[in-house]
Amino acid sequence: MPDRSTIDRLERAVQAMLASASREVPSADAADSEVAALLEIAGQLRELPSPRFRARLKAELEGTSVMTSSTETPTTTRQTATPRLRIRNAGAAI
Repeated sequence: MPDRSTIDRLERAVQAMLASASREVPSADAADSEVAALLEIAGQLRELPSPRFRARLKAELEGTSVMTSSTETPTTTRQTATPRLRIRNAGAAI
């Protein structure tokens, strides 16, 4: 397969790995050591995140994401800042 790029060969191998029911990493061609190394990494990443991490994240999200259904009314007073320019003898300045 010298006419195919490395990314195309890797894509085909990863798709075959994901379609496989087994958790084993399929072997790439012996001549294609570059794709075999990358496919080994993809096989290890397939197991991530760990079940312990997923359980901890779920517990944290369920415990801290309590939302209230009531809304607060906005305050009735508004504070604003208005710029002003003061000049002595404004009539003469114009």
